[in-house]
Amino acid sequence: GLTGEETFDIPGAANSVDPGSIITITATSENGETIEFEALCRIDTDIENEYYKHRGLLPYVLRKMISD
Repeated sequence: GLTGEETFDIPGAANSVDPGSIITITATSENGETIEFEALCRIDTDIENEYYKHRGLLPYVLRKMISD
C-alpha cells in the first residue's frame, strides 16, 4: 500500500540502532493517513553503526583523524 511519496518516521534511530534489530517505521501519506510496519535494520555490525552515528564513513574517518 505504499506509493513512495510518503514521509517515513523511524523513532529512536536518530543516533544509533542495534545491528540486526527489527525497527518500527511509520509512513505518513500526503493526506495524513499512516501505515506502520516493521523492518529488519540492515546495519549489521558495530562499525556500520559507528558510520551511521557519524552520518557516513567520511565524517567518521575525519572525526577520528582530528581526535587522534
